[in-house]
Amino acid sequence: NVGMMTPIAMTLSGSGAEYRVSNSLLVNGHPTAVASEIKVENGAEVTVTSSAMQQGAALYGPSNITVATAPVDDAGCPLPGSALVDVGDNSLVTSTVDLFGDPRIVNGVVDIGACEAP
Repeated sequence: NVGMMTPIAMTLSGSGAEYRVSNSLLVNGHPTAVASEIKVENGAEVTVTSSAMQQGAALYGPSNITVATAPVDDAGCPLPGSALVDVGDNSLVTSTVDLFGDPRIVNGVVDIGACEAP
């Protein structure tokens, strides 16, 4: 349940390490470019579910979405009408509030990223 805005979306490393990424927006740049990769090193294993990235989302499983752009606000929250709104997986939510203390699930389905659309 993250929104990442960095030049490299994510580097995961460690022999035998297992990483799970869910309901996440992997952003490369700001505010509308979406990251195209997750860099995996040193034998790490990665599971990505109900997340969004620019390309290659299907490589991580059918529950992920590929989006050319993902309109977000300055804090990285999806804007109303974004492909990220109401498409996450509620069963993967680990908190009742989002990054800003607002309800994590609005309209019955969690948004992809660290915060709900306004």
